[in-house]
Amino acid sequence: MNEPEEDSLVILANSLIDFIFKYGLPREIRVSNMIVEAALEQICEICEIKLRKVKRLHAMDDFLNSMRKFN
Repeated sequence: MNEPEEDSLVILANSLIDFIFKYGLPREIRVSNMIVEAALEQICEICEIKLRKVKRLHAMDDFLNSMRKFN
């Protein structure tokens, strides 16, 4: 969760950079939101990471479906 004054796209970009330093460069990042795509575009271009826009993120769908079981 973000605080109201925090920029979620900046936090996302920082999280990606932290991930890269900790685990290395991923070959590909898939996004389903064009705002997220725009936020990560420059980092991916500099690091030569393939950034792919998809209609659905199946892993997110699976996660949300599993969370619905707790309701």
